[in-house]
Amino acid sequence: MATTIILTKKGELDIERGLQAMNWDTKEFERELELFAKTQPSRVQEKLRKQYNRFIKQCGMPWKLVVEESVPKLSGPEPLLQLPKKEPLPELPKVEPQQEPVITPQAEPIVKTEMPPQTVEPIPEKQETESPLPIAVQEPKKELHGHVIMRDAQQVKNLFKVIEVLVDEAPFKLTPKGLTLRAMDPSRVAMIDLVIPRESCEEHLCTEEIKFCFSIDRYLAKTLKNVTKTDAIRLDIQTGLVEKLNTRLFGKLTRQFSMPLLEGSDEEALKPKIDFMYSARLVLENVNTLFKDDLADHIQIIGTQDSLTFEQTGDIENLTVKLQKSDESILSIEAKEDAKATYNITYLREILQALSSLTDIIEVSYSTDMPIRISAELEHLGTVNFYVAPRIESED
Repeated sequence: MATTIILTKKGELDIERGLQAMNWDTKEFERELELFAKTQPSRVQEKLRKQYNRFIKQCGMPWKLVVEESVPKLSGPEPLLQLPKKEPLPELPKVEPQQEPVITPQAEPIVKTEMPPQTVEPIPEKQETESPLPIAVQEPKKELHGHVIMRDAQQVKNLFKVIEVLVDEAPFKLTPKGLTLRAMDPSRVAMIDLVIPRESCEEHLCTEEIKFCFSIDRYLAKTLKNVTKTDAIRLDIQTGLVEKLNTRLFGKLTRQFSMPLLEGSDEEALKPKIDFMYSARLVLENVNTLFKDDLADHIQIIGTQDSLTFEQTGDIENLTVKLQKSDESILSIEAKEDAKATYNITYLREILQALSSLTDIIEVSYSTDMPIRISAELEHLGTVNFYVAPRIESED
């Protein structure tokens, strides 16, 4: 049986792929189809005839497959019917031409009227339109591969727990410079901006930017469920026709996990451009302690040259915690001017508690009634910044 005759199931062919493999040479395809039909019973030949004629009709080709003596043949278009010949008409009698009258000089001259020249509009040229191709050709997605190795899988797990505070479907980006993530929470109140430079990785391979998205919640629950402090982690990213994230955990045993990637959003969060007027470096453990008291939904932060004050105003009770510049909770203060703003206490509490597993020191930067930035330097990983929008109090 010829290689271009592709049998999908008994009595049915993949005609489209067969013709495509032969560059749509119908005569050559017919010859091979005849050879194939000789091996088939008459019942199968009838199915082939109907299938082939239906396909050729859809493609707009003037051919029709017929089956004679168990062999299918490809015939050309049927000739037009010839009309019967008509009898010639009888000849008319010949008429002798008459002589033209002679015009004398006394006769009145003939007045000729000039007609305006007629303008003939040019016939527009017929534009040839290309016939549509019978098969839609689509370019395959470009295959991209890259990987990164980080020495501390437990720290990576803690980092993903921090990311999970704001987003679940995390849109990462692997570039020749490193691994990054920038995304906003669903309510668009807070944003995370993570940068892991290639220098912080044990191994990094990426020649072209790769965007990939996956579920942080499922990744923590399945892939990173049983990591230890001695495990290293390797992330292999593959995008294109097959999109997946392969993870290897190296420790006493080497474990390999694979999960499909998600289709991320084309919208990319923009990094806020803010001129911060106030900045303070704080001991995270002490700051987390003052956020354990829950009296209100929001907290006001008041920064001066010598102190940083946190105020909660509840329905009945009020809470004020003032940290002096000389206290051990404050490592440094840089103030261009005093600042005061109010923020959602739930966002700040969850971010600070999640960061406690990664760092001991944070930097808080903000301006009056402007977003606050919480920054942390992560050992062996890079830098993570959180932005939280302020609550603007109404003057009414």
